[in-house]
Amino acid sequence: MLAGAGVFGIGSVFGYRFLNFLSGSMSPAINAGDMVVVKPCKPERVRVGDDITYASESVISANGNILITHRVKEILTERGSEQGLWFVTQGLNNATPDLPVESNQLVGKVIMRLPGLGTVTNWMRGHIAISIVAAVLLCLFCLPAAVLLAFLALRGRRR
Repeated sequence: MLAGAGVFGIGSVFGYRFLNFLSGSMSPAINAGDMVVVKPCKPERVRVGDDITYASESVISANGNILITHRVKEILTERGSEQGLWFVTQGLNNATPDLPVESNQLVGKVIMRLPGLGTVTNWMRGHIAISIVAAVLLCLFCLPAAVLLAFLALRGRRR
């Protein structure tokens, strides 16, 4: 089930994408509710055994292609009479491999898993008012505390 293998993006920082994992297709390596950090990479740098994220052309949502993260099982340089670069991927819990992924569909390699963080960010999206209040309170507490600690550290150096 490709749709269940999807990830939901919450943003990009310096090209790295932070994606909420929505399914158990990669469990136990990546579980539903985890967040993964995906680093853009050239297709030639992908190796068998890498977990990659790609834009699925076979599953299209209302917002465009769905992003899928699965493990590379095989790399092809030709398909029939075609020359190119394709990745055969498969979810760890899936019985069969996915259709070959063209190199131009590659979003990047998974470089980090943040267990459970996807669940937190999904909850925050659904409870925006509470999240804003919590962020404001956190800033009101953390900023003065950081300023106080910096002041005490500087004062201690002067003595």
